[in-house]
Amino acid sequence: MVLATVPAVAQQAAPAPTLVAGSEVKIESLIEAKWVQGEPFKAFEPGKIYMFECWATWCGPCIASIPHINELHKKFYDKGLRLYGMNIWEDDYAKVENFVKTKGEGMSYPVAFTGRGSSFEINWLKPAGVNSVPCALIVKDGKLVLRSRFLDVTDELIEALLAGGETSQKAVTEFENGEQTAEKIMALIREFSLASQKSDAAAMEKIIVEIEKTDPNMMQLPMMKIDILMVRKEFAAAIKMLEELPDPQQRQMTSSMVAGKIASEKDSDAYPVDFVKTIVKDQEKISALQNPVGLVTLSSLQWRVDDKEAALKSAKSAVTAVKDPNARKFPVAPFEKFAKSVEDGTMPTMEEFSQWMTAELKAAHLAKQAASATPAAPAAPAVK
Repeated sequence: MVLATVPAVAQQAAPAPTLVAGSEVKIESLIEAKWVQGEPFKAFEPGKIYMFECWATWCGPCIASIPHINELHKKFYDKGLRLYGMNIWEDDYAKVENFVKTKGEGMSYPVAFTGRGSSFEINWLKPAGVNSVPCALIVKDGKLVLRSRFLDVTDELIEALLAGGETSQKAVTEFENGEQTAEKIMALIREFSLASQKSDAAAMEKIIVEIEKTDPNMMQLPMMKIDILMVRKEFAAAIKMLEELPDPQQRQMTSSMVAGKIASEKDSDAYPVDFVKTIVKDQEKISALQNPVGLVTLSSLQWRVDDKEAALKSAKSAVTAVKDPNARKFPVAPFEKFAKSVEDGTMPTMEEFSQWMTAELKAAHLAKQAASATPAAPAAPAVK
């Protein structure tokens, strides 16, 4: 099983990697971590494979990967795999603890909370050049074996690593080649995005050809091809391609991406109403659409097809969703402002909503910096 995901980029910038294959890792960083569940890490056992899967509650691809990670843990524990979930770049231990509890047996492996600026971040993440999640660091006999930037960790890879010797080395080489291919794909995706912004269908097609040479089964390809059809205004063909996608997960992802593209278009007449209505119906069927940003997008599209009652309902649902303690943490104010505007009869643009979100995040960051810079108040004298 290969879990192909686009990593969620964190805010931290990482220097050039110094922790590379063959480097010794610092065990103290694992021992010092705060363990949410499972036995705290104590020592590396000779010959066993250790996989430290780095994740965060705000990272969609991380959450999507949990069933696969859990499957690896259950399947290979008795064969010598020791798998640990390392929660990184977060401040709220209680939120992480609650998230893990709600997963239950679906997240049965040991989980550690490391927090921002932790020993794990300083001695593992930064030296390894980790600046995005999900990501896995695989260790054997106290030395780094490989780093998986895209978390495409398969059963076959684990089996080969456990086998050791030439089998293991061959698997590592092939895996690293695959990681380089993935980086090339990511670069092509960025080029495609720029071409799409310029509505340059010819350039988009050339990039598609390059991607298909490298990875003809890439999950994002249908969306990219539909994007070209949308640029060419071949909307009937775009809908046909969407409806013929056999994989429900791929269709859901593609439909959501199309919805985001439509909602971000400033010209409300850029797409035919029938085309937008089809995407709206598709989005309304998605039971997992409790993502507050997804609900804002849906509200915008419902407004465009003149279903203002549904648009207001979705906007209010976004406010409810963002207040859910188990949801990804977003500032509530932009969602409340969006819902109030819709209720008052005005649909904000996605650009305006994005600006509100950026302003709130910046304000929260500055407030946190100010709080950390404020000297602690002197302790009150003890009462005798």
